[in-house]
Amino acid sequence: MTFLVVTIYPSSVSDFLNLKCSATPQNIMVFHMQGAEVAEVEKVQLEEVLTVIKTSSLSSGFYILSLEFSNNSQTLRFAKD
Repeated sequence: MTFLVVTIYPSSVSDFLNLKCSATPQNIMVFHMQGAEVAEVEKVQLEEVLTVIKTSSLSSGFYILSLEFSNNSQTLRFAKD
């Protein structure tokens, strides 16, 4: 059994959210806490395990980051300043 390790930082973002995963996500989505999906999130792959998500266009508030992998999914929360 392989364990999936996902880390996001910082927990309170302004322009960029760093995402570090032990596997490559097939899909990355950001939702408002009310459940509405954020229309477009630009992501830039820096390294195989590190992805930077541009968050500057998001309004201040709390969000859910949803990651889909081939046989698993993960959700995390973060705040936008």
